[in-house]
Amino acid sequence: MGMVWYQTSVILPAVTPPRWVFGPIWGAIYALTTLVAIVWYESAPRNTLFTITAGLFIANATLNVLWSALFFGLQWIMLSFFDCALLTLVTCALFCALFLQVGRWALLILPYIVWTSLATYLTWSIALLNH
Repeated sequence: MGMVWYQTSVILPAVTPPRWVFGPIWGAIYALTTLVAIVWYESAPRNTLFTITAGLFIANATLNVLWSALFFGLQWIMLSFFDCALLTLVTCALFCALFLQVGRWALLILPYIVWTSLATYLTWSIALLNH
């Protein structure tokens, strides 16, 4: 139901990527995030920063799933914008926490930050175009 609404009723900004791009990009982001999570889990010392990082991974996954529910399921565009903005901030915090623990491996999170930043912009634009 949500995809039908999105495809037939939502005015999209001109910079919206084509639909076929989303699957490969999310696949790559999930693969890179999983790789850095494995490296982090196997090598980081079990201390307070480890616990904070684990919480950031959980918050990140929760916000990621919540965006789809808010945007496609409930069609609450503005609330999904705030969720996406928070997701981007949490992903930035996750990058910083990972960088302190696994160094350059954290760079694998950068595509995720770029993509969620774009998603935040697109969600904001969709909210403005469809108010």
